Amino acid sequence: MINEPVIVEFTSGEVFGGYVDDYESGVFWLYDCKRLSKKDHEWRNHGFMIKIDRKKIEDSMPGFYVNAIRNLLTVKSEYGDEVSVGDALQFYIDPHHKPLRGIDCQWGYRKNHGAMCDAKLHEALSFVLTEARTNGDREMERKIRESWAYVRRRLIMYGAKIP
Repeated sequence: MINEPVIVEFTSGEVFGGYVDDYESGVFWLYDCKRLSKKDHEWRNHGFMIKIDRKKIEDSMPGFYVNAIRNLLTVKSEYGDEVSVGDALQFYIDPHHKPLRGIDCQWGYRKNHGAMCDAKLHEALSFVLTEARTNGDREMERKIRESWAYVRRRLIMYGAKIP
């Protein structure tokens, strides 16, 4: 389950979703974690803060006690290993959600782009995501990753030939 998207329903009624980072000593950690807003039934930032150097920042990997979990939900295997946490969160709200699929391209593994791949667009998107990861500012990296996922999704919706 490590690095897989999950939805966690707690005995308190709260619902969180994210990727599983680790489990140890009765604590379950999630990254890219979101909380389901009961008011408007939308996924929001989880809201857990930590203090680093007298500065409050959002916890990038909140931990939860396993004994407080009512249900742990995963995505059906029919969608394969490439289901994003965004799709998993959307499945929880809308069971009829259909994830968008990109094309198969093995570029980056010392291979050429796939025959159907728009190589220039694929490389441009990869560059943006790589730069976001090397920035060092975790909040900015998170925002760029979310923006990147949105742009990728919209491009595929409009027929872009990218993975």
